[in-house]
Amino acid sequence: MLSETESLYQFVIDAETVKCRKCGIEVSCTWENFAIGSQTPIVICPECLGMLAVKWGQRWIPPEEFLKTRKRRNGLFPVKTPRERLTLKILSFMAKRENFEFCLGINASKCMILWVEGEAVGYYYAYKLKSCGLPCLGQVYVRPEFRRRGYATRMIQHWLENNPGKVVVESPNDISLRILEKLGLVKLEGEYYVSLGRVSFVTF
Repeated sequence: MLSETESLYQFVIDAETVKCRKCGIEVSCTWENFAIGSQTPIVICPECLGMLAVKWGQRWIPPEEFLKTRKRRNGLFPVKTPRERLTLKILSFMAKRENFEFCLGINASKCMILWVEGEAVGYYYAYKLKSCGLPCLGQVYVRPEFRRRGYATRMIQHWLENNPGKVVVESPNDISLRILEKLGLVKLEGEYYVSLGRVSFVTF
C-alpha cells in the first residue's frame, strides 16, 4: 500500500512537524494535535483548526493530495477503498468546519463522492429512515472553490433518480430548498417552502 501511495502523490512529509500555510506556525505530528474521533491520525492546526497532514502508511501526507487523483475520474462513485474512505473523511471534516450540524462519523457505504476531472469536489450522504423506511438525504457538500457550478444540483438529482417515489430530506438549508424548488419538488409560500407531494422533511 505504501509503494502505491508514494507513486500516486507528488510528495510526502518525513518530518515530525508540519507548517500551517495559513498561520505560519510549526505543528508537531503528535497525538495532542490529532483530530478527535478519527481512527486515521490527522494533524490539526491548533490556531486555525485547518487540516495539515494525514498519516498514510508510515508517512505524513498533505490532505489535499487525497482530494485528487492522476486518473481523470469523472462522475459520482461509491466509497469503497481505504483511500476513498479517507477522501470522504477529509471532505466531511471540511463540511463540519463550515456547518456544525454536519456529522463527522457518517457511514462511508452510504455516501457518493463527486469527482470532476480527477478532483473530489464534494459528496452526498443518504440512508433509509428506520421509522418509515423511506430514502433520506442527510448531507450534501461541495467544496467552496467548486460552488455555483451546479454540482449540488447534480448530486441531488442523482439521489432522486436512484430513489423513485417518496423521499425525505434531513434538515434542509436554504441552498438545498432552492435546488428542490428548481427541480419542481417544493414551492415557496410566504416565508416557507412547502412540499408538492414527493418530498417531506425531517429534523433531528
